[in-house]
Amino acid sequence: MLILTGYQLASSIHVHPDFVLIEMNFYNNSNYLVWVFSITNEFYTRNNMFSRICTRLTTYTNLKNQVSTIRSLVNLSAELRKLNNEKQYQKALKLFNLYEEKHPESRSDFALVQALKSSTHLNNLSTGLKIYSKYQSRLTTHSYALASLIALLGENNDITRAKDLFNKSTIKTTGIYGALMKGLIKHRQFNEVIDLFFQIPKPDEANYVLFFYACSHQRSKEAPFKVYKTLPHEFEQRPNILSSLVNAFIKCNELSYAEKVFFKITKPIVNTYGNLMKAFNENDQFERTLQLYEQMKIKQIEANSTIYLLLINACANLGVFTRSQSLFDQIPKSIQKETFVRYVGKITT
Repeated sequence: MLILTGYQLASSIHVHPDFVLIEMNFYNNSNYLVWVFSITNEFYTRNNMFSRICTRLTTYTNLKNQVSTIRSLVNLSAELRKLNNEKQYQKALKLFNLYEEKHPESRSDFALVQALKSSTHLNNLSTGLKIYSKYQSRLTTHSYALASLIALLGENNDITRAKDLFNKSTIKTTGIYGALMKGLIKHRQFNEVIDLFFQIPKPDEANYVLFFYACSHQRSKEAPFKVYKTLPHEFEQRPNILSSLVNAFIKCNELSYAEKVFFKITKPIVNTYGNLMKAFNENDQFERTLQLYEQMKIKQIEANSTIYLLLINACANLGVFTRSQSLFDQIPKSIQKETFVRYVGKITT
């Protein structure tokens, strides 16, 4: 029910507020309104007043309906986002389809993006293409929608169409670049990933990680060195970027640079320790593997079966069997059997 004060109503129809002294309900007291305002014949006739009141009532009613529609769209978008964040992608698509049936006249761009995101995670290419085709005029200039669709095409082995959509797009955000880079990586087109990275005006963290990942598979020395030397200050301490750079240098067999970057990481993850230890073992630098383990103990990073296996191999190659036995005794019982089975399997192959 829409309630306006007498002052608000008077202002809306240009009547002096002294003639409107009460709050009125437009829907329940319309006859009374006409009577009250008829005393203002100094300004308007009775019929003229009634016409103006009806016009204003229609305006306010339409505004109220618009607000209700906007609120509904916002609620839908928020609910879709919540379901996607909870990885309930099927429920998100079901809700979107239900709303589309009940309210075919309008959908928010953000709701469409969330529906595309659900389709991407479900690898539901047909639904994603259906949504995009139906609302193409609205989505072609929406960066999140384009990124979602390019990612969906890349995940579903349609990298050619993903490239075509990217090339035709007039907007190129870091998210859109990243979506295509992921698709190219899945199709092992690492050179194209590297070339695409150098087209990005200002790469974000995800772009750097994808770039270094491509470099590690391409075993390209020049590209990671070039980017490493010009890495922006705000990214110099990002663990994800540094870890991916370490792996790129390892694959290029640049262990000195890999170790240098490794020690810049505040809290390296176990996998990064394992990758560097493996590289040291493969290059007969067994002492450095053991030194890394000492660093892990100082930083209180718990080793896994892979780390213990690499340590035992390093000790075996150094001929320090007593230390190897000591390390084996340190292995938690929960992973001791797994480590032993993997070690025996390694020395028997």
